[in-house]
Amino acid sequence: MAAPFLTAQDARSGSRNNIVIFNETRDIEHQILLAVNSGLLTTTVTNTTFTTNHAYYSSWQKTQPNQTLDDQMKQVVNYFTLLGYNIAQIENADSPGLFNWVIAW
Repeated sequence: MAAPFLTAQDARSGSRNNIVIFNETRDIEHQILLAVNSGLLTTTVTNTTFTTNHAYYSSWQKTQPNQTLDDQMKQVVNYFTLLGYNIAQIENADSPGLFNWVIAW
């Protein structure tokens, strides 16, 4: 029997803005492929929606928490972790208030 209202899981999934997560993962995948083709074992990813937006950095640093942005970042990290990659967020030394993704395989 179908629930007459959204489950908590359905509500969370619906509020994720999946296209943003999709685009972020595809941008990272593109950079991984470029690095692989160059014979590298790691890449630093910049210039994505998450890495060029101060709101994501602020939420990541907990200075301006945002559950939606945290969940989006978590989805990206989980996606690559499940594929066997090591993925981390590091502060962008050249642009305060932003971060980069660092991925290794």
